[in-house]
Amino acid sequence: MKKDRKIFNYDQPKYVYLPYESKESVKIPADGNVLVSTEISTYNGKTITSSVSGKILGSSNVYFNNKPINAIAIENDFRDLKREVVKSKSFFDYGKNDIRNILKENKLEKSKMDPIVLEIKYEKNYDESDYLLVKEYANDILETLDKIAYGYDIKHIYLVVNKKDKAVRDEFLNYLGTYLNIDLVKKLKIEHSSFNVEEIVNLNNIFKIKARSRYIYLTINNKGVVYLVKTKKYVTLKELLVALNITSNNVYDINKNKLNDLEVLNGDIRTIIIK
Repeated sequence: MKKDRKIFNYDQPKYVYLPYESKESVKIPADGNVLVSTEISTYNGKTITSSVSGKILGSSNVYFNNKPINAIAIENDFRDLKREVVKSKSFFDYGKNDIRNILKENKLEKSKMDPIVLEIKYEKNYDESDYLLVKEYANDILETLDKIAYGYDIKHIYLVVNKKDKAVRDEFLNYLGTYLNIDLVKKLKIEHSSFNVEEIVNLNNIFKIKARSRYIYLTINNKGVVYLVKTKKYVTLKELLVALNITSNNVYDINKNKLNDLEVLNGDIRTIIIK
């Protein structure tokens, strides 16, 4: 456990803002209410679904990846209402072709699949949020990697974890005894393509409930105090910082780009730095 980190779960933002390309790309339910995972729009060729249930308020001007855009504003009803989920078949019932098709359909098939490699991102004080995913999903991550290996007839799976990231290593070690084909290493010198942990967690969700995760994970460095944050997609930076009781006009991403407080967080920005 990362005892020197403040772990913060902002599970119920008051509002979320879903980007859209054009008015024609927006699908508004007749009654103006949305359920979790309702398809609302498209943006940059991707289908945008709601991370909360609630009421559509209209269009708002916000920022997305540091660019001004239009977005559909949804007021959270804090009920997380969903359509009845039709679960996919048992995780163990997927055939090899099923597994390969799911990776291709979701554009997650790598240019080099053998060996299968999962690299955990880690930069002390600035990018440590993978720990939250591993802590929550460690066994699911290993199970999903094992299932990919079965689908592609691959014998070797590697987890690449920084030698300084003891907390993540310990989480995986709790389950690794079940998966004899998975090796935990500090570096990998052979040629390979890598999955990141968000991709594997999303695949796990797709296999089990046919939906991607609606959460994002962030590292916030507030003048040396480090927060590891889990929240729902499409919350604004302003609302998240207010919830953390952080006030500042000097907020940056890892590339030193100053962020507008109306930046909508979707997971592309992993690190927020307060100066």
